[in-house]
Amino acid sequence: MGWLDALARAATVSVPTPVSARDGSFVTEATTDGVHGSRLCAVFAWIDGEPLEDHLTAANLERAGEAAALLHEHARTFPVPTGLSAWDTPFPYGEAVVLFDPEHSSSLTDHELSVFLAVREATGAAIARLVEAESPRMLHADLHEHNLFVDGEVVRVLDFDDSMPGWPAQDLSVIWFELADHDDIEALMLALRRGYERVAPWPERVPGEIALFAANRALHLANYVVQDHDPAYRARAPELVRAWAQRGARFLEETGP
Repeated sequence: MGWLDALARAATVSVPTPVSARDGSFVTEATTDGVHGSRLCAVFAWIDGEPLEDHLTAANLERAGEAAALLHEHARTFPVPTGLSAWDTPFPYGEAVVLFDPEHSSSLTDHELSVFLAVREATGAAIARLVEAESPRMLHADLHEHNLFVDGEVVRVLDFDDSMPGWPAQDLSVIWFELADHDDIEALMLALRRGYERVAPWPERVPGEIALFAANRALHLANYVVQDHDPAYRARAPELVRAWAQRGARFLEETGP
């Protein structure tokens, strides 16, 4: 919330503006009859626009790339709050790592299991390289076509609830993963890069780094779905894990030898 407030004040990229309570805080603890326990509540100013998913053009991907770079450049000087878990593991959201337990790994083919194991190993090495090279900064961490809104010639960024410290290549890997099945993915990603480089250098330290982190998204989503609290979503785990293993394998091929 502090980063969102700072971004809104800087006004270099359009984000939801937090609305403070009377005491100046951005988060209020609330209780009500019929609801067990308390809830942490926040209010934001309205954001206009429609999801980028419905307006996937090269021009809009360039604007999305520019918006991503503006976020990353702002985060370069924003102090990372203490106590936040960083994206310094292949499983960044803190859930138990169960995908490789016999209960779940037995349903994987040998190829699927080998893909996920290779992604885990390669991602760990890539993160170690980043940790040594520079300090993490705040990321959106869920930067994809549903969380980017198009309003005329402006791309707005919303849904910061997954934000965590990390490295820009990880942020860009999310949209790379989510758009991977589009026929014109190469043109879209080139447009994203053009927009990004209008603001900042492309953040890959080695070729294929973003593709590797896109493969990492396949890994942690697979690990997440097999233990999701929603039984309807969890029931789709075999289908989704199989699809994500295939996508992870494609991304691994892009990382080179």
